[in-house]
Amino acid sequence: MASAPTVCGRVCRVGDCESEGRPGWLGYAPPAMEHSLRNTGDEPLEGISIFNPPL
Repeated sequence: MASAPTVCGRVCRVGDCESEGRPGWLGYAPPAMEHSLRNTGDEPLEGISIFNPPL
């Protein structure tokens, strides 16, 4: 499991699904699922990634 709270102006892709993050948003990627996070805004990306089990 990987999760990442973000701020606005970000696009998260998990598998074939894309969604835009906003303040307080939390994304989730199941184990072994391809995923990415892209900064589409003008401000720096700020977020926290949590991996369970740890890498």
